[in-house]
Amino acid sequence: MRISGIRMVIFLGLLWALLNACANIGKPSGGEKDSRGPEVLGVIPPPGARFVQDREIVFYFDEFLKSGNYAKEVFISPLPRVRPEVIVLNKKLILRLKDELLPNTSYVITLGKEIKDFNEGNKMSSSYTYAFSTGAQLDSLSFRGRVISAWESKPQEGMTMMLFPADSVKADSIFGRRPVYAVETDEKGFFEFKYLRPGNYKVYGVADVDGDYSYSQEKEAIALTNNRLVEIKTEDSLKLLLNFLSFVQDSKGPKVKSLKWVNDQVFRVEASEKWSAKIPSINVLDSLGVQNNVKTFRVGISDPTLLYCVSPIPRGMARSGEFVGLCDSLGNQSDTTLKFNQDVWVKEEQGKWSASPYFDFSRSAVVLPLLALPQFSSGDTSVRLVDSVGKDVPSRKEIVGLDLYIYLKNKPLGGKKHYIYLDSTANFSGIAKRDSTVLIPVSIPDPLKMGSISGVIQEDSVRPSIKFVVKLTGPPLASGNRKEKGKNVEFILFGPGPFMIPMMPAGTYQVSVVEDVDGNGVLTPGSLSPYRLPEVSFTLPDPIEVKGNWDTKNVQIRPKRNSGEGKAATNSGKKVVPGLGK
Repeated sequence: MRISGIRMVIFLGLLWALLNACANIGKPSGGEKDSRGPEVLGVIPPPGARFVQDREIVFYFDEFLKSGNYAKEVFISPLPRVRPEVIVLNKKLILRLKDELLPNTSYVITLGKEIKDFNEGNKMSSSYTYAFSTGAQLDSLSFRGRVISAWESKPQEGMTMMLFPADSVKADSIFGRRPVYAVETDEKGFFEFKYLRPGNYKVYGVADVDGDYSYSQEKEAIALTNNRLVEIKTEDSLKLLLNFLSFVQDSKGPKVKSLKWVNDQVFRVEASEKWSAKIPSINVLDSLGVQNNVKTFRVGISDPTLLYCVSPIPRGMARSGEFVGLCDSLGNQSDTTLKFNQDVWVKEEQGKWSASPYFDFSRSAVVLPLLALPQFSSGDTSVRLVDSVGKDVPSRKEIVGLDLYIYLKNKPLGGKKHYIYLDSTANFSGIAKRDSTVLIPVSIPDPLKMGSISGVIQEDSVRPSIKFVVKLTGPPLASGNRKEKGKNVEFILFGPGPFMIPMMPAGTYQVSVVEDVDGNGVLTPGSLSPYRLPEVSFTLPDPIEVKGNWDTKNVQIRPKRNSGEGKAATNSGKKVVPGLGK
């Protein structure tokens, strides 16, 4: 049977429409949303090909690709002198090399994960590595590794691992240099270098923020291992596995940002980093350049970048402040001199003699952070702690620098108001004398809602000399002054060895540990030059429960990282409110 001319035209039109629809790259209607990224189905020349001379490589994907500049997602080893051309065409990514291919050389090409599909913009689930050889042999050696965040103990995904021939890197000078090989870590922090020839290599990791396949800015995190020199030998039968720690390095010393007067005798220093336990030598210079050493100071309570200093000479005579040996937790030092501007004041603190008081749980004491040098003695009755009816609360006072500590001798009455009483004779240098008494409200915790714990931080049986800094982080404070209310309660312990905390708000406390290798009492980051791994911080899986009106004893804190063995075990307790006082 013959088909008429009209029917033939209709048939051909329908066939053309059907074919055109099949070729359309548009988003299909209905069905589940596509959440899977594109995958490589094949490559021409095929993976592992020998005697390759063609400088065009075509990667075939299982779906249409989103157009874009993917030049930064294509990494070639050995690194070409001229950047290759990258073309996206439907389901193909075409790579055209501009350099002549080197003879008898294995080429490794890695596609990054930022290559996306057309419809949803989904990224590749992992990078893709492909290799061919221009000679008869294809290099086949490899090694694996894993990157863990030093301060979170979590796998580091998306870290660019860079491999250099060992003799090409002197003194770890990798800043701004592109490697010979590069791969990325997966969601579990693992990576693998493939198709390597025997030899010595150096390997580093970089969180490549700007995507230039180099360590180009110090804010980029880096990853280091115990020994960055990797020796790849043909006779090795087992694959090498290296563990890396990632961190952001700090190679600069702190800076003094400003000097401002609080009153005629106290000035406030603001630094670029929080003040370490090692306060530098601070001198105030007069107009003749004569140095006068600062002996009394206090670190800011809510802002540890601030330091309050009592000037050894009055405000009108002070010309500049000199800081010698300004040091951060890494040991980075800097010296600086900054001039005073006599008209610049800390406006929110000008004319005041104290900041808001707070309760120090670790010492069972009320602390009044002073903003002026006190002229009264610790036994002076012009300053005392009283209850709501003005009755003295048994206590002992001690002035430490610019802090007034009031230690409670007896158990406080929970829910009762307390005040720091200062009569008109209480004198502060640099502040106008008052003609009336002052009552400063103080929040003292209810002992029935407090507990105590005691126990031991155990030593590491494998590394008995290592020290630990243990932080217990508890629930937010339900009461207190405006700056303290809502803040999480924290206690710092040092081990190995026994510990005892007399007053702790009831609640659940997470236990985090710093392996204090250098013994400076803080978390020390690593360094590329000199080459040094960071100290490790991790959280133990088992928290500590503190009960109100309960004395918990024999708490065993066993610091173990990445093993699941570390925990804080509570063995026994009894109902007894701990005694107070220093």
